[in-house]
Amino acid sequence: MAYNLRNRKNRMLRMKKPFFPTSVIAVLCLLAGCSPKILRTVIPDNSRKFALDYTATVVFDPETTLQVTVTIPPSTPTGDTFCFPVSVPGTYSAVKYGKYISHFSAHGRNGEEISSEKKDSAYYILDSSVPVRKITYIVHQTSESNEDSLPLFAGTRIGKNMGVINPYAVFGFFSHAPQLPVRVGLHLPENWLIGTSLVTDSSGYFYADSYDRLQDCPIIAGRMTESGFKNGNKQFFIYTCSDDPSISSRCLKRVVRKSIRDADFFLNGSLPPDYCFLFSITDDSLVRIGALEHRTSSLYGMITGTFRGMKSALSWIIRHELFHTMIPLSLRGSEIDKHDYLDSLPVDHLWFYEGIAQWAAFKMQLINGTMSPEEYLGMLSGQFTISDTKEDTLDFITLSRNVIKKKSLISDVYRRGFQFNTLLDMCIIEKTKGETTLRETILKMRELYPQEHPFPADSLLQIIARLTHPDVGTFLERSLRFNEPVNRSELFSAVGLSYARLEKSPLVKSEFGIYLYVDDHSDRLFVQGVFPEGRNFGYRNGDTLLTVNGQTVDRQSFAAVVYRLSSGEPGKAYTAEVRGKDGELRTIEARTVPHYVRHKISIENSDNSFFRDWVTR
Repeated sequence: MAYNLRNRKNRMLRMKKPFFPTSVIAVLCLLAGCSPKILRTVIPDNSRKFALDYTATVVFDPETTLQVTVTIPPSTPTGDTFCFPVSVPGTYSAVKYGKYISHFSAHGRNGEEISSEKKDSAYYILDSSVPVRKITYIVHQTSESNEDSLPLFAGTRIGKNMGVINPYAVFGFFSHAPQLPVRVGLHLPENWLIGTSLVTDSSGYFYADSYDRLQDCPIIAGRMTESGFKNGNKQFFIYTCSDDPSISSRCLKRVVRKSIRDADFFLNGSLPPDYCFLFSITDDSLVRIGALEHRTSSLYGMITGTFRGMKSALSWIIRHELFHTMIPLSLRGSEIDKHDYLDSLPVDHLWFYEGIAQWAAFKMQLINGTMSPEEYLGMLSGQFTISDTKEDTLDFITLSRNVIKKKSLISDVYRRGFQFNTLLDMCIIEKTKGETTLRETILKMRELYPQEHPFPADSLLQIIARLTHPDVGTFLERSLRFNEPVNRSELFSAVGLSYARLEKSPLVKSEFGIYLYVDDHSDRLFVQGVFPEGRNFGYRNGDTLLTVNGQTVDRQSFAAVVYRLSSGEPGKAYTAEVRGKDGELRTIEARTVPHYVRHKISIENSDNSFFRDWVTR
């Protein structure tokens, strides 16, 4: 069936109300989703066999939960262990989704209860003497109220108007057979629509060839707007649930279309067809902004109050997730090839899996003309300035391995990864005398290692060196393994750019000596880094800045306070009150410090052939 945006009847299938006990409140009808696959091709009923049959029902009383039933056909081998993931692809963290499960019970063919024992918040041991035919349990929503909480795009959230269902947070599996085909039925409120890239039959059941495939297809549901467009011969779909009716799929279409244009060009036309963008935009101020990539879709969590101001950020977030369809969802190393849902293992090469995506999100805009060279260099200068507030003592390989233990380190991976891969790109151009670039090296690797053949992870640096130049291999070894400083001036000069550090500003201006981060949830100001000039004042990373000279400061008032203190010569005394991460209140006696243009990058020779390679390739 051809996709037609005007043909609304083909975008949703409604079923008669199923019977549920009266204690189940607000459970209405089973809806088939708005997946593009549904619109294009509906699988004939009973045409696919399945080994596990999941049903998830939304219950709004008294706490919003999902009631899940797993039906196991007699032909399905089960074993004695039913599991919930400890970790999932793309998060590089240990979560133990089983801690959100309660009221677990297993039953035999005649409904008799089978004894089970919960182990380590991850799995249940079942009595193997009785064949299990049904499992039931309740899934509680993941929270965002503390440091260990899960962001919206990686958990489960059900509200009155919308819901986010990540299958790995809802559906368990038998430990010995995560590759069994599955079927899923969703019982949701009557006026909700479903957005997902899963395929369905005409009865509204979703199918996946394996648990791997199921967990890779997030689902959003609720009062939804939808849109779509073509780029070349590929169709793309936008599904949006928003607490603000003015934020719709139609208003997101422009930024999505531009991102698709840049990404498809950058990846040489390799974006997957029928790709879905799933947006959940809530007025819950606790939600953390971000996204998670999947092979045929990406899921975005945002807040209505900050949406207008983050359109520019959204543009690179979308491009970042689109690049992930290449790395690591297609081109990937042996260390992440076969994901173990029951273990969280450290990864060596996050500079490649995540850092390179951060670089690509901006480089593709430069290559395709969406961003000017001056804009790109200004942003790079800003990233170098942020790094001045950090003490990056860990080499990149060690940093990657430690992310699994300390989630906050992932921001360092993005920051350092963008900077490092920008310099690696320049190094490759210089050493190969313009014969190839980092982008072209990635495309060559994709040809050498198609999706079914991951590259040997311990040989990644050598592979890149073979495809480029031996000196590139030396650069990688020294920078990534030994954290040796990079000669930025030399690399920038090689591609027609000039670089200078700590050039004093011609304006008489001062600053606080700290790098501040504005929290979108509360408008509070956090110390994210301390410049060398301000390190003897007593600021610590993670401090909340409460007052300056007795005046309360937040996003709105801070600009006026800074203006009064930063005009004129440095050295003005001021008093700040901060709250540390441990809750302790401290008083800081400080002085303003000289303001510097800390990293000045400019175009030295735009006629340089290496510069043209850097800008266009």
